[in-house]
Amino acid sequence: MQEALEGSSRGTHAGSQAALDQLIDILDLEELDLNLFRGRSPQEDTQRVFGGQVAGQALVAAGRTIEGRRVHSLHAYFLRAGDPRVPIIYQVDRLRDGRSFATRRVTGIQHGRAIFALAASFQIEEESDEHQAEMPETPDPETLPAWEQHIAEMEARGEPIDDWMRRSRPIDTRVVDLMDYAGKLRQEPCQRVWFKADGKLPDDPLLHQCVAAYASERCGSTAPSAPMNGSSTPRRARICRTLLALRRPASTPATGGSWCRSRRRGFFEGGAEGSS
Repeated sequence: MQEALEGSSRGTHAGSQAALDQLIDILDLEELDLNLFRGRSPQEDTQRVFGGQVAGQALVAAGRTIEGRRVHSLHAYFLRAGDPRVPIIYQVDRLRDGRSFATRRVTGIQHGRAIFALAASFQIEEESDEHQAEMPETPDPETLPAWEQHIAEMEARGEPIDDWMRRSRPIDTRVVDLMDYAGKLRQEPCQRVWFKADGKLPDDPLLHQCVAAYASERCGSTAPSAPMNGSSTPRRARICRTLLALRRPASTPATGGSWCRSRRRGFFEGGAEGSS
């Protein structure tokens, strides 16, 4: 479940805005031909492309072939690890353009092979009667510690801190249910996270939704593993993430510049896969 709240007035430090500007630049794809786009990865020392980057870029490619509609939903499969050293080619198939909905399929390609597949639907603005489940009570994001405070607390406890955890981030995340990143404590398979762009975004609805797609991949992906913490098998060897599915609430479209709440509950882990 994802809900959008009014944007925060909290100040943004220069490192976060620079990281956000870099993300905006990476999401600005190069159009090679009709339905064909090229995206690049940030110049970082990483072994593979971050899944949120591929999802965000693929949604940009799909959105560039759409007019007058906003993102309704997406389903994505991470097929192979992306190579950050070479560009990713995004091929868009225009499956359907109906009166209310349009559907696009996007394939991310590297080294001649598909590494990612996305199906996205877009909808025109329509009015109708509506209802939806009430959002469960959750602490206000401004009352929760920022990511940097979590890192400081982990250091104080003597927990290992990876380099990627110290980098300036384009997304401000406020974790309600903090996961044990060391993988030692057994926990409930549920994680609630507030997130939004940590800086100023251009007034571009598609970009906002693509930033939200990018950010969602950082939220709660370890939830299915929580009850298995403390087992003899390392977490990274126990679970392989392959699917991302998002659907916007009917009356509150997710925007990258406003607080959005992600809630993921793990239902299963086994056979080197987990679902939430």
